[in-house]
Order: sequence, then structure tokens, then C-alpha cells
Amino acid sequence: MATTLAEAQMPESILDATQACLRSFNECLTIPVLKHREWVENRLADFNLWAAGVGASAKERLSLDSRLVCEPGMRTVVIDLLKTLIVYVHQCKTIGRFNVTYQFAGLTVFQGSKSKATVKNLMPPHQVRF
Repeated sequence: MATTLAEAQMPESILDATQACLRSFNECLTIPVLKHREWVENRLADFNLWAAGVGASAKERLSLDSRLVCEPGMRTVVIDLLKTLIVYVHQCKTIGRFNVTYQFAGLTVFQGSKSKATVKNLMPPHQVRF
């Protein structure tokens, strides 16, 4: 399970990185505050649609890995973006476990007892999709 940046750097294929993202999203399903207004379910659905659409979860010839075999730079970009997503999903899990209050665009997204400063250090508002 990739939970840190170092661990997120491990996937060497788009398929591996996609599976790591899916595991991380599925772990979020156990955190009640992330299920508020079906937030995590919607993000997981968005990710599944993307993965199915581009073949990120496919195996062999239909896979995005196979289609980008002659484009190593593009393949690396996709893997790096998936690694970044793993890190951000981990930060969401951390926020959810702290059960803190987090405001985005004037709306309270998460509610709880820890300080807002902790959340702001974990995830800048301009980098969050709600």
C-alpha cells in the first residue's frame, strides 16, 4: 500500500500505479468524513471511468502501458501523475483520520476538532478538487 511519496515512487508501470491509486481510494471508503456527500465515492468513480477509458487497468495489448511502449516520455508522465495522485489521496486519508475542519471556497468540507492550520499544511486549497 503506497502511503508516502517514497512508496508512491515504486510503481514502474501504469497498471501498477493505477492499482495503487485504486487501493488508496478504496482505503478512503473506510473513513466516514471522506464519505460525506459521497465525496470519496465520486472521486473513485471518476478515477475508474478515466482508467477504463484510457486502458490504464487493461492488460496486454489493450493497455495504456502497451500503447505507450514507443513513447517512454509520455508513459513516465502518466506514471508520475498517478504517483502524485497517490500522495494526494494519502493526504486526504490523513485529513479524514484527523477529522479536522477544512474550508474550500467558503464551504466547510470536513468538520472536526483539530486546527485548520494542520489541514492547510497538508493540502493547499488550490490543489484540491471538490
